Amino acid sequence: MNSYTFKDVSKLLKVKAKAKSKGELRELASCCNVLGELYQQQGKYEDAISEHEEERKLCKQLNDCIGIGIAHRKIGEALNELGQYENALKHQQNYLALAKSVDNKLEIQRALATIGRTHFCHAEALTTNNRVLYDKALDSSKFSYQKSLELCERQASISTSYFSISLK
Repeated sequence: MNSYTFKDVSKLLKVKAKAKSKGELRELASCCNVLGELYQQQGKYEDAISEHEEERKLCKQLNDCIGIGIAHRKIGEALNELGQYENALKHQQNYLALAKSVDNKLEIQRALATIGRTHFCHAEALTTNNRVLYDKALDSSKFSYQKSLELCERQASISTSYFSISLK
């Protein structure tokens, strides 16, 4: 994982302001994405959410379906770190739906893995005296992880088939 400094954030905020003043929406969305990642790494989850929300809105203006989805994923990841599992899952389900809408297998796989992780984190946070919720969260985690793994295996199989055909 990269270790960023305050200087990096400060510099990026200047680049973001410049992109905003010039109306460069794609550059602005990119700045929001990276700032959100930096804040996430620093444990500043609310700031990360704010940047990714702005990114999501910009991607919507740009009609960038995958960009919108990725912003949802990153919002969900920050919410997960804050222990807001249900809200995190809503964003991650939006991400999955958007990835499916454009049939992007890589992003579908990532969405499923992210959803699995959120369910797992939720299960870990539950006390053992609430066995029903704990088991449900673990089952949901396992289901999402298995779907993600199946998709990886299918993609690997397709890639292997493609390369063996290409070599003939």
